Amino acid sequence: MQNLTVGEQFRILMKREGIKQVDLSQKMNIDKRNISQTIKMFDENRSSLKTIMDYAEALGNEVEIGFKKKEEKK
Repeated sequence: MQNLTVGEQFRILMKREGIKQVDLSQKMNIDKRNISQTIKMFDENRSSLKTIMDYAEALGNEVEIGFKKKEEKK
């Protein structure tokens, strides 16, 4: 899932799991409109890592972040 926004990745996960926004809102005990707004914020990189982790957990997933040392130019 490289080169996709976080929002696009969540839409793919939700579709794969057969979870609709209303299902996710019930799982997270939040209003359905918040789900849509938050996923749009994911598209715009305007969300906290904590929120991303909470949504991923509600979908039965974990967030994985990796760092890689840049190669030095010779």
